[in-house]
Amino acid sequence: MYKYALGRIRSLESRMLDQNKFLCMADAPNLQSAFSILNETDYAAFLNLDFGTMLIQARRELKKFCEQLFPKNKIILTFWAKYDFENIKILLKAKSKNCPLYNCGNIDPELLKKYILKEEDTIPKYLKEIIDAAKKSKSVVGLLDFVDQSYEEYKSKAISHIPQNAKYFADGIEPILLFLKSKENEIAKIGFILECKKNNIPSDRIKEKI
Repeated sequence: MYKYALGRIRSLESRMLDQNKFLCMADAPNLQSAFSILNETDYAAFLNLDFGTMLIQARRELKKFCEQLFPKNKIILTFWAKYDFENIKILLKAKSKNCPLYNCGNIDPELLKKYILKEEDTIPKYLKEIIDAAKKSKSVVGLLDFVDQSYEEYKSKAISHIPQNAKYFADGIEPILLFLKSKENEIAKIGFILECKKNNIPSDRIKEKI
């Protein structure tokens, strides 16, 4: 199973953005010019969207890819669970029905909302326990730290340390997780550059950060 998946992933890896492409985006004179550079990449299919929606769709497609290759795989589900924990932090911090949430976790954000904001019985027991304990934190910082630590503990039960050379493994889950992490970093970096361009941040300052 993993060998077939690795073949698919190697193809995707070969089309990922390299540092030169990010630097070209940073040097672009404006947001639209930076956006158009993505026309030569796998993100071209999303360029009819605003860049925020494009990044959401890119994460959705990555998760869909995982679901096709690894349906119900516990380790892969653990990887995506971090967005459930991010949504928990957002909802506990904002205490609002209208705050934007990630839609690529394992739990429907609307179900998290119903539990956190209305105390409806809509989510798994382990998340209820984390949320209820987080609510007892005496500060927002303490709350966020508690949820982060809870995810790390949750993750450690399923995902062991990934060696730096995992990319070159010929089999196993490690190179797949490394690819997912790299692809997420790529999406985040694109979002950072485009947000900077939107706010007219000088190219030199952008390049310092990437």
